[in-house]
Amino acid sequence: MNTYIAQTTPYYELVFCELHHKLIHGKTPNSYQFIDGHYILTYSFSADNFYHFSSLNDDDNDERHEENTNLYSNIENILTQTEYIYDVYLSQVECMRLHPYIRNYYNIVTNYTYFTLNIAQRIQLSTGEQICILKTFWIRIIQKKWKNIIKKRIEFVREMKCVKNIIYREIHGQFPKHLKYPTLRGMLMNL
Repeated sequence: MNTYIAQTTPYYELVFCELHHKLIHGKTPNSYQFIDGHYILTYSFSADNFYHFSSLNDDDNDERHEENTNLYSNIENILTQTEYIYDVYLSQVECMRLHPYIRNYYNIVTNYTYFTLNIAQRIQLSTGEQICILKTFWIRIIQKKWKNIIKKRIEFVREMKCVKNIIYREIHGQFPKHLKYPTLRGMLMNL
């Protein structure tokens, strides 16, 4: 077990995080020696803020309405700050071109999807730093696979409507063997 890890959260959080760069974020002699290759936590949101909202039109619960309004304004502030940070990053082009571990760091940071809300697992290091392990990419992979399955299902229905396949079904009692309905089973097999 790594002696640098002080605490790991067993659940995932919604976070803003960014790749650590010692010229931008700094590094002390006590810092974790491999922090440059990790995402560091910028801001995290609790699940209560996202999943336990009451209706904004509910007059009986003005306190909850105020909490919701405060949360939305906090998110707006964070997004505004993130846009500012993004602009600062773009202005510091020369110091960002080189990274000790990541070759295409500049391309990652200048991508418009870099500063987005992510699902991540937080890890508190014994040195006081908080790093994140991103989990959002799994959602994107599943979305792509699901879109492919939907396309195959549409193609399957189109093939079933074909006159020669309908005649085959009338004669043999089933569709041709090459027509198979695409299922979710084995969807992530080829990763």
